Amino acid sequence: MLTIVDEVTYSAQPEEDNHGCVYEMDLVGLSVFSEYDHCKDERHLKPEVQKLFEKYVNNDLHVRRLDHEMALQLLQKEFSLSQKAAVSVMDYFDTDRNGSLSLWEFQHFYNLAGPRVAETAAVFDSKDTEKQGYLDRDTVIDILKDMKSADGKELEDKDIEMIIKSAKDENQIFLGDFIAILYRVKLYRKGH
Repeated sequence: MLTIVDEVTYSAQPEEDNHGCVYEMDLVGLSVFSEYDHCKDERHLKPEVQKLFEKYVNNDLHVRRLDHEMALQLLQKEFSLSQKAAVSVMDYFDTDRNGSLSLWEFQHFYNLAGPRVAETAAVFDSKDTEKQGYLDRDTVIDILKDMKSADGKELEDKDIEMIIKSAKDENQIFLGDFIAILYRVKLYRKGH
């Protein structure tokens, strides 16, 4: 079950509860979390996220960050992204701009795109006909006009405008923003 908590930026440090579940609030944008097995609080770190992340920490399980090279390897190998797509995703989800990917930044990526990121990147690449590395506003609007909201209704122009404005630059939409936009459409319910 996905829940939007709010649109506030949090900087809470990760904590561990008495069940051994690690949790934290999302560091940027929409605070979105999923419930998982024994981790009933919506802020818990999903075990599959931690397991994937730990495959790339070079035997130091206390490390909560992957350097740029290891993060790109994770994105390419585990999610079948091209080098170019992995760099774009890394750029978007490295929210503190330190050149590494924290466990919490990775969880944010996984919640938004995760296993479907290769499909999203393929759509993005197919629409980027001039191979600029970004989509223009009109192209994204055309894509959104073919989509439906979470409650199955067609998006109106005002809905699309609101969703487009969530991008860092609404005239040049890079893969990371495109992922976030598609996720917002998935959660968007008209009249809410």
